[in-house]
Amino acid sequence: TTSRLLFGGRWSGLALPSAMQSRPSIASLKVQIYCNILPSILTIGCILDFLTKRLRDPDADIRLAALTRLVSLGAANPLSLSLATTEEVGERAKDKKAEVRKVALGGLCKMYAVHVSGKLPPLSAVHGKKASGIAADVTRLVDADVLERLSCVPGLVVKSWGYPDLPNKHFVVQLLQECLLPAAGSAAAKND
Repeated sequence: TTSRLLFGGRWSGLALPSAMQSRPSIASLKVQIYCNILPSILTIGCILDFLTKRLRDPDADIRLAALTRLVSLGAANPLSLSLATTEEVGERAKDKKAEVRKVALGGLCKMYAVHVSGKLPPLSAVHGKKASGIAADVTRLVDADVLERLSCVPGLVVKSWGYPDLPNKHFVVQLLQECLLPAAGSAAAKND
C-alpha cells in the first residue's frame, strides 16, 4: 500500500518515498514537498524562507534536511542565499547535535573553498609580498559580495574547535587544511 500525505488540510495522491515511510513526520514531509514537488509553483524566495525557518525546528532530522538543501543551493551560488539565511546556517555550526554541526561547517567550508580560497593563489606565492598587494589580489580574484557573505566562515570553524568531542577537532583541522587555506593547485595559481 502507498502512504498518502496530508498537506494543507487536504489529502493528496502523493506517495511517500520508501525511505520516509518508516518515519514520516509532517515537518519532514513539508521539507520534501517544498524542495521536490512545489518548486515549479513557488518562488525560490518562499522555499528559502521555509527552509530557513526549518533550521530552528526542534527535530534534528528536520534541521538536517533543511540544512542539507540550503548548503547545496549555497555551494552552487552563495549569493542565492540571503544574508539572514547564511547567518542561520552559521548558527547551526553551534547546534546541539554533532551531525548537524558537521553538515553546517562542511557546507559553509565547501562554499568558501569553491568561491573564495579556490580562487586565491597558494600561500607560497604570496610569501614576501606586502599586505596591500595581497589585499589587491584578493579583491581582484574574489567577488566582493561573495567575500562579504562568506567572511564569517573562518571564524566559525576556529570557534568550533572549542567543542569537547575529539572527532570534531579532527574535522576542524581537516577543514582548515582542505577548505580554508588556498591550495597549491588552486585555479588562481594555474591561471598565473
